[in-house]
Amino acid sequence: NSRNSKGQHPVVTCGETGNYLKLATMNRTKDGLLKNSLFSKLVPNDIAEFSCERSAQEKYKEVFSKLYGKDKLDSRWDDEINIDLNRSSFALFCEHDAKMVQKVTADILKYAARSFPSIGYCQGMDYVVKYVLTFFYDPRLRNENRKSEARNAEDGFVFLSLLLTDSQYRMADLFKPGFQLLHALLDEFDTRLAKVEPILQSHLEKNQVLPVLYATKWFLTVFCFYADQDWNGVNNVWIRFLSQGWDAIIDVAVACVSGVKELLLNADMENCLHVLSGNSKFTLRGLLNGVFNTERGQATLLRASQYRRGSEYIHEHAAAYSLNVSNSEEALPFTCTRKPLQSVTAIIRRRTTIG
Repeated sequence: NSRNSKGQHPVVTCGETGNYLKLATMNRTKDGLLKNSLFSKLVPNDIAEFSCERSAQEKYKEVFSKLYGKDKLDSRWDDEINIDLNRSSFALFCEHDAKMVQKVTADILKYAARSFPSIGYCQGMDYVVKYVLTFFYDPRLRNENRKSEARNAEDGFVFLSLLLTDSQYRMADLFKPGFQLLHALLDEFDTRLAKVEPILQSHLEKNQVLPVLYATKWFLTVFCFYADQDWNGVNNVWIRFLSQGWDAIIDVAVACVSGVKELLLNADMENCLHVLSGNSKFTLRGLLNGVFNTERGQATLLRASQYRRGSEYIHEHAAAYSLNVSNSEEALPFTCTRKPLQSVTAIIRRRTTIG
């Protein structure tokens, strides 16, 4: 049940999906590395609870078996994937496991690009796959490299495929050229922020601190962008995402902005963007820490949830968004690129330098 007796969304909705994420969190060692992979044991039984039908899981396993090990089947995305991963951090894994995990991540992304040609590869997918592998990865198979690679890659590929195609998440629309779902999420986020924090939203708009400039990485990576900084915080995001869908992610985004309200109201465009990056001196523990570890953050999550319009509304808005938007104010500034995170960074640099 996703609502309480008053018809409101609770702060946390934890079904089996949330429980196995929590179990995985508790089974990490003191140095922050996974002790074992409970997630990999539990997902096969629970995947059907939040995805399509079990037959879909079997279908993607079959697709994986046809692709795995066929390195000669290069796609036009392979170079882009390798470039992004070579400059990525794999700090969540033991040093001697990082190279294998990087290879598994690359395999999953390459197989997904071949299996979903309408998507190919887009920045953001790499963060999601890397985060998911923190649960699927089993260090006990470290000495069985081939077996370990195959199992981790299959689990990750099936999980990603289900997220891309499941009717609740439809992440394919998040990464397709045109970024229809991202457009809808940014719009809904701005609307919800205006209802929860009207003065703050007006201040950000006045200073041209638009959601596309700071929230793009939140939605495109489902907050996995911060996994190295605050792994437990990202776990909390995904507990909500898997059980409540995109509405929960918008709530978290609103709470992130509200949590640094006082700093933002006294800042110009450049400083606002610096604070919202989550890497400023004021947010050393990250934006998610203020959301999940403070009463204020929890209260904001609940307030934001009262303005939900439902996943169907978000997906209908995404479907209505045309790829051929002629009004430049409505179109995302990186509609034609597959490097949206780099594009946003470049836009911020230009605007803050000019300012």
